[in-house]
Amino acid sequence: MAMDSRYIPSSRSGCADLAGLDSEHNRVATHELELSEEERALLRDPEWMDEDEADAIMAMRIEKEEAGSAIPIRQYMRDRVSSGRDTR
Repeated sequence: MAMDSRYIPSSRSGCADLAGLDSEHNRVATHELELSEEERALLRDPEWMDEDEADAIMAMRIEKEEAGSAIPIRQYMRDRVSSGRDTR
């Protein structure tokens, strides 16, 4: 009985296993990037950045960008009650 090829794992899928690849091809030279000193300090090698380090830096940038708009939940609830938007 022949197996349907749709159910056989392919090495050409969207998720690549990078463990066997040469690490030079998975890194970007930091002189090509706009990194702050704080971001550069996170790198194992300050001259090169790999995908995992890029993910961490992007998450840090997003967190910093969005952190200014956050307010404590108690403040939110006080504002909601005082404005009459509380529907309880």
